[in-house]
Amino acid sequence: MKPYLTNLKKELAKAKSEGKVAEQDADPICFSLFEQICIWAVMSGQIFVWVFLVLQWNLMARASNVDSISFSNFWSKNDTILFKYDTNKKDRAGEHTTEKHCYANPLNPFVCLFLAMGCYLCINQQKYEQNSSNSLFRAQGKDKSASNSFSKALHKLIKFATRSADVLDSHSVREGHFGPHGVRKGAITHVTTGSMDGPPLPSILHRGEWSMGKVMDIYVRFCSIGDTYLGRCLAGLLPDKPNFDILPPHFSVGIENKHVNEAMKQCFGVILDKHSGEGIQGCLLLFLASIVYHNEWLKSHIAKGKSHPFLQIPILNNSKLLEELEKLVTLEPAGAVKSATGVPATVAIREEVRDAVKLLHEYRKEVQWLKDNMVNMMKDAMEQKYTENGNITASFVEGTVSRLVGKVIDQVAHKMEESEARLMARLDETSTCNTGDTREVTRAVTRATPLLEAQLYPTYTYHDPNATGRNKNNTSWDVPLHFTLQTSGLFEGFRAWLTGYPAESTVTHTTDSAGNAVEVTTRTPVKPMRLLKNGNLPKQFKKAYDNNYKPVMEVLEEAVESDIVNRHVDEMDHSFLRSTYERAFDAACVKYPDFRTGIKKNWKVSTFCKKVRETNTAENTANGTKRSGGKKRKHTVVV
Repeated sequence: MKPYLTNLKKELAKAKSEGKVAEQDADPICFSLFEQICIWAVMSGQIFVWVFLVLQWNLMARASNVDSISFSNFWSKNDTILFKYDTNKKDRAGEHTTEKHCYANPLNPFVCLFLAMGCYLCINQQKYEQNSSNSLFRAQGKDKSASNSFSKALHKLIKFATRSADVLDSHSVREGHFGPHGVRKGAITHVTTGSMDGPPLPSILHRGEWSMGKVMDIYVRFCSIGDTYLGRCLAGLLPDKPNFDILPPHFSVGIENKHVNEAMKQCFGVILDKHSGEGIQGCLLLFLASIVYHNEWLKSHIAKGKSHPFLQIPILNNSKLLEELEKLVTLEPAGAVKSATGVPATVAIREEVRDAVKLLHEYRKEVQWLKDNMVNMMKDAMEQKYTENGNITASFVEGTVSRLVGKVIDQVAHKMEESEARLMARLDETSTCNTGDTREVTRAVTRATPLLEAQLYPTYTYHDPNATGRNKNNTSWDVPLHFTLQTSGLFEGFRAWLTGYPAESTVTHTTDSAGNAVEVTTRTPVKPMRLLKNGNLPKQFKKAYDNNYKPVMEVLEEAVESDIVNRHVDEMDHSFLRSTYERAFDAACVKYPDFRTGIKKNWKVSTFCKKVRETNTAENTANGTKRSGGKKRKHTVVV
């Protein structure tokens, strides 16, 4: 048998060299291609593909390992989130699985795990309410596998992405050799070749759940220190670049703060209620902080994308709450995040050297300024002294020069002394200068310029090409151009029925004075959907609104109308929305009992509307009456 296998391998190698073997193995996906796929996923609203892809990359995992992650498999610790599988491919008992430290990347939101996880959980939180499983991802498809759904969605995304074939080819991915397993291959290639200061090889092998051989597995054990360094590298932070030790966005206060508590209920209320005993709260706080920190980035995609899923993130539609939360988010040590982990001494020394070089540059500029202005400064001082009493002495000249030099140089010299002391401390050497306490270097964080606050419930002027009848010449509408209904669950739809979409934005393309193409983002908030008037809706939107949204919402509102009609939108917090929805839903189920089945099966709003029409049609047939939805009523709003 052995000679036969040897000859078979030789024949296979020869056939490969002659191009006669159709290989199916996946080519590695490098970091730049991984980032591009994340961009495509976000731009097209494929949030499931985005979060699954970022998770697989950061965990350096097989797709099946990501598929099996549940809420009990991850928890927070300081500035990191730890994942641990229950089992792996070669360890079905789960006796040797290891913890995997994962980090945020505030510098690049497209590849930031904390942001992707936060957005996915927030947008899909209602799906976990009726899901009896503890899994992070719902089983989908014929084989009940989220990983299979991810593979299909990933290939579909690549198929329809702009110039995807050229992009794959430029990143050395052969035709027919693109697949999810290439993410795992690409991740290990990135951390082993992306820097001269790569993470320890044993840490890489432990994270990938690979065996090092019987002897090495016995003597070289897992250690969290090497894995923390590896986690930062996988997050897209390079050890030879600035800000490798950056902290994740986090709150300076805890969940006891009323603003943080309200935001947690709005974004993750269902998950907190169902998984409160699994230590998930710390992770959700970090996820929420990333959403708040990147809120302008999220809004920019709402403006660019048609009905982008980011519009379903509740706090983006609550400007007052978001403003309060922004004051509480920081990148500096505070609250539960005390320090940066996973930062080797060499990286810390490199940061100190960068700071010292910056101070030297500043010192050189100050000395140059002194050189250029010393003559004039002395001349002015001598003329002033002569005007006063006519006596110019050597002691006066010496004192004036010392004062001017000290004014320019002393402050910079003091900073340089502090920098030297910190650097010598890193090197375990004694500094030759006398300094006080070392200072912390504060890095400036570039934040997007906030969008201007829009007026409450504006109307929008444009021509509807599909308009007919009396609306043919109408140019004033309740919704902005190209706005479409969100595909959402019943609670999300009910929330929009009461509060609208204040975060909706629109991007227009124009040119500046120099003739350069620029994008202008304009806030185009949508009023509470219950206040939309049929005569002020574009034809295509009105058709979808009347058939696939309004019928079930009027049924829900009928039971709680007295609680809604005189309540200001700003007073509709998560507790009010949730309690009102539950009472409305229970009342609606009396006539429409199939609603409870719909919740369990995660029906969308349009499916509930269909059920309302079917039930009403059957009732009308029996009674000889005509009724298409809830009773008509005149809506009012408190401003």
